[in-house]
Amino acid sequence: MNTNKIEPGKYRAKAVTHHLSITSTGKEYYYIRFKILEGHCQGQMVEWKGYFGEDKYPSGKTSTDLTLSALQTCGWNGVEPIDEITALLNEVSIVVWYKTYKGVEYPEVRYVNSLHVGPQPLDKDKAHAFAARVSQQRANRGSPAGLPQEDAVPF
Repeated sequence: MNTNKIEPGKYRAKAVTHHLSITSTGKEYYYIRFKILEGHCQGQMVEWKGYFGEDKYPSGKTSTDLTLSALQTCGWNGVEPIDEITALLNEVSIVVWYKTYKGVEYPEVRYVNSLHVGPQPLDKDKAHAFAARVSQQRANRGSPAGLPQEDAVPF
């Protein structure tokens, strides 16, 4: 087993255990244990707890919003009842930080993000339609303005 210390940072991970749970004070949360999939901490486990509440963060989102979003990022379809989620199969990007509880410091997942951040590729049909439009525009214009014709190249 890999015993390297999990440093704060981003890791590619996948849920290996998950369930709805409750704190000793009666507050419901969703628990996920993630397995880190690469890097110096590959194979190590780290926990995430998503809580349910209506207090708003500066972003305007509630803890319930963030929890449901994280579950969907992990692969929950949003339709299956939350107490019956069977599989969270997506690989995700987790952000690990350290939390101190009763004097003990331990790693914890702070954020669960999609691996597919940034521009997404067009699906095949949309890409083909776009390529056809560009080809037609190119044909309608003839030689691009400012570019010399083949026989005008001076070498």
